[in-house]
Order: sequence, then structure tokens, then C-alpha cells
Amino acid sequence: MSFHNTSFNFKKKFRDARGVTFLELMIVISIFAIISTTVLLRFSVFSTSVSLQNLAQDIALKIEQAQNASINGVYPKLRQDSCAGQTCVQTQTPIAVGTWTPSYGVYFDISLASGVSHRSQFVYFYDRNSNGIFDDVIPPHSFDWNASSSSSTNSCGNGPDTECLDVITISSGEQITGLTKITGNPQSGGSVQTPANFVSVIFKRPFPDSYITDQNASGTINNTNSPQPNPERLDITLAGNNNSGVKVITVSPLGRISVNDVDQ
Repeated sequence: MSFHNTSFNFKKKFRDARGVTFLELMIVISIFAIISTTVLLRFSVFSTSVSLQNLAQDIALKIEQAQNASINGVYPKLRQDSCAGQTCVQTQTPIAVGTWTPSYGVYFDISLASGVSHRSQFVYFYDRNSNGIFDDVIPPHSFDWNASSSSSTNSCGNGPDTECLDVITISSGEQITGLTKITGNPQSGGSVQTPANFVSVIFKRPFPDSYITDQNASGTINNTNSPQPNPERLDITLAGNNNSGVKVITVSPLGRISVNDVDQ
């Protein structure tokens, strides 16, 4: 009798047990989808922010590399091609020691000239003739932004008088969207901001001071400053994908390089 009652109670409980309805199932799935979407969106924004920060640091480090190479008096390691056995053909003419004051820089072009964008690229170079500009982009040169190309005698590292040492391509999707020269003291309200399209940041041995050169496509220098008497600083603006963030790299006249956030 006792066994019969136990079996009956079990069947009754099983019969009375209510399952999950379709509506409840849909509510749970919807909540899970909302949470997952929120997490993925936040992760995407975080990932883009980290990528933009890394890019800003990489560009700042490249500018610092130019500064250090100039101060330390490093002579450029020029490119050699057509190596056969132990014999290599020098495609850049070596500089005789003692005839050149070490000077290195970084060149930016955000002009969209001829409908071509180089906002995801910049050039590390040495100022071979100490004229304060990056000569490879000036006619009659025909600079090839594709560093791996050997079809042009003026591609990076090719040609006897080329100044290019490296073309750095930004592959993460961010871009260099602004180059702004700032003269005067922003805190006193006396600063003048001048946008530019072609800018070289150059350092000259033995000082850490920066020289900001604004040139146009034909090589005409709009303004070349020495640290005195009209110091300028340069703001390099970087933007992430879908306006997900903005960073500004600031190069001061005294050679201080910093990375800053911009409130949107």
C-alpha cells in the first residue's frame, strides 16, 4: 500500500509539473541577445580605442627615433640591392663622415592630392642636403609611396640621392586627419592655428629642438622655423574608425613629444 501511494504521488507531481512556455523562452533569448550585443559593442569600442592609442604611441616613437638619431649623430644605414655573393650595389650614395650634420625627420601628407590619400602612411627620412624638407616628394622626383616597389628609381630607399629610409603604413584603419601648426601661447589667448597638408618634423644635431616645415606639393616652404624667434608646435590629429576616438600628438618647439586625448 505504501509503495502504491508513492508511485501515485510521483505520477501526480510529474503530471502537474509545468514546462517552459514559448513566450518565456523568447523573453530569455531576448535578454541574452541584448546582453551579448552590449558586451560586443563595448568590446569593439574598447578594441578601437586601444588600437588608436597604440598608433599614436607608434607615431610618437618614430618621431622620437628621428630625434635620438639626430642627437646621437647616427649616419643612415643606406639600402643595398643587387647583391651577388659578397658584392652589393649601393642604391643610395653613402655620405662621407664629417661632411653632414645628422638630421632626421618624419614627413606627413594629408592633402588628398590628385584624389589619392596618404593619410594612412608617413615617411621616416634623413635630411641629406640639410634644407629642412623631404626632397623625395618634390618634382622632378616621383616618389613611390609603396615601399616594397622597385619599379621606380625614386621609391623608398632607391636612387642615389633619395632621403627616404622607411614608409610606414597604418593597416588598422585609423588615419591621420589633421596637421595644425600653432604659434604663440594658447593659454594667453595669443595663439594662431594654421592647418597644413604637407609637414616635416625635423631634428638637427646636437639639439633636441624640433623644426616644423610646412611645404606645398612643389616644395615651396611656407614657413620654416627655428626654435627662436618664432617657435611653433605641431598637433597631429588621429581619428579611429567611425569616429570612435581622437588622439592628438603634440610636438613642442623644444622637442617634447606627447600624446593627448580629445573630448568629443
